[in-house]
Amino acid sequence: MSLSSPSHVVDFLCDPGRGALRSFLVRQRWFAGKARGLETVAIEDWTILDAARPVLLLLLQLDGERYYVPVAVCPADQAAPADLIAGHEDRAIVDAHENPGFIRLLLEAMATHRELRARHGRFVCRSPGPAASGEDSEAVPRVIVRITAEQSNTSVVVDRTLILKSIRRPQPGVNPDVEILGFLASRTDFRHIPPLRGWIDYVDGQGNGATVAVLQGFVDNVGDGWRYALAGLDALCDALESPPVRESVSSPEDRIASLAAPLIRDVRTLGVVTGGLHAALSSDPQEPAFRPEPVTYEDVGRWCARIARELEEVAFDTTATGTALPPGRCGDRAAASTRPWEASGSSAARVPTRSGFTGTIISARSSRPRMASSCWTSKASQRAPSRSAPASIHPFAMLPACCAP
Repeated sequence: MSLSSPSHVVDFLCDPGRGALRSFLVRQRWFAGKARGLETVAIEDWTILDAARPVLLLLLQLDGERYYVPVAVCPADQAAPADLIAGHEDRAIVDAHENPGFIRLLLEAMATHRELRARHGRFVCRSPGPAASGEDSEAVPRVIVRITAEQSNTSVVVDRTLILKSIRRPQPGVNPDVEILGFLASRTDFRHIPPLRGWIDYVDGQGNGATVAVLQGFVDNVGDGWRYALAGLDALCDALESPPVRESVSSPEDRIASLAAPLIRDVRTLGVVTGGLHAALSSDPQEPAFRPEPVTYEDVGRWCARIARELEEVAFDTTATGTALPPGRCGDRAAASTRPWEASGSSAARVPTRSGFTGTIISARSSRPRMASSCWTSKASQRAPSRSAPASIHPFAMLPACCAP
């Protein structure tokens, strides 16, 4: 048996290469059953992306769970060990993601809205807007870099302008990335998001769909907001422990305001953008998947209880380690303020009274059972988004005690 045709590749993986395929799968970070092992491997469906090489899109059933595994055939001496699935004579079956030709074919299929017939269903390739002609489709990628830190999917950065994500365990329904980004791009003016460039859905014989790949514009990562905020607060504590450089600063509060101004500005910008996202998601009450829902008293109670649990966990971890906080004025004050509710005998998080309480949940729900995120916005903030905080709250009251004068 040779590996010169797509059907030969499938036959090989179903019989003599099944053991090698199983061994490859259990080594992958995205395979969820590593702890229990893998008993059954079956090819649920497959299609041909390129018959000449060949390149195939496989849907596997692994102990009853569906997985998406694109494969390609290459000369055995060109197969990277990490990507090798099985070898036969002078040819090898490999994971296709390191192959620029595979990436180009997928980009072209999405741009031209191809539908790839499978044995039992079909792979539907789409992009926003009308289909492009073959001449207008994506050029050959020059540089592709696979992201190695991912646990559950496989993502490839293409020429630092696009990122292609293969969803290894496709779930029934529209993927949240496709649904939410598509809604924001087509129905709102909110643009603080990576643009949606394309997607691929597998549709079975009964018409049930599941997204297997998403293409987005690439946004370079410069870190996350949590680490950025912690670094800013560390720098602020360090600055406050040093003698003032300018004697013209009239009070400790003014000094904090001056030193913390860049961080506070960035936090305020983040709040404005996040609020804009929430408002955009709730902007079309006629769209069932994004229609806002009333916030109930029970919702707020659950949120407060969760905050209380998380505060308790942080306090316990900090107390148990003992060495997590640095010595000195900042560390001592932070440790003393870890559980501020104890001093007053109050609970960690109080549930607001029912009086005057109103708000909406913005919950983007797809057709699948699990879904993205929910957020809450008060109707008062929707009516007056630029309204300042009450005068009784100092503008730097959110700073931790380690930053107090």
